[in-house]
Amino acid sequence: MLGTEGSPEAYARLRRELKLDRPVLVRYCIWLADFVRGEWGISARYSLPVKELVGTALPFSLLLAVLAVGLSVVVAVPAGMAMVIWPSSAAGRMLSLASQVGMGLPQFWVGLLLIEIFAVRWHILPAGGQFGLGKLCAARFYLGSAQGRYFKPYGQNRLKPGPTAGLYPHRSGQGTFRPSGIF
Repeated sequence: MLGTEGSPEAYARLRRELKLDRPVLVRYCIWLADFVRGEWGISARYSLPVKELVGTALPFSLLLAVLAVGLSVVVAVPAGMAMVIWPSSAAGRMLSLASQVGMGLPQFWVGLLLIEIFAVRWHILPAGGQFGLGKLCAARFYLGSAQGRYFKPYGQNRLKPGPTAGLYPHRSGQGTFRPSGIF
């Protein structure tokens, strides 16, 4: 903030303004009380109130999160069901392979790769910023595909017969009980 050319008096004044002359626990309690009261301070980077910056970004973040989870459920549940219904088919194997590759790739790298493809090379979508609902399709696609891999195993494992499926032939699974040799 002051750089290397600040005077000792300027450093002392800045330490008092930022409350750095107090113990850590006292500073934390002051920060927590200010946070609860809604006094979040001024951004050192943008010179704007932090509350205003958060209020501007929060609706877009929530929209992006909701759309990403919605897309992941819409894509992952049918994909998981297809893998259960047709486990040995080419489609089932390709979906399983795509799911495993998706789990192995770091999300930040996939995001950068999608920005490179859709924004830089093809000029279809903007590389960043806050845009309307129509401009969020790349982010929805990325977050939906990245998060969808976590939902796939739930649908796949819940529908697949377990390892004990054929061990109890006396259980019909129709809600009826067939007595065994004990009774």
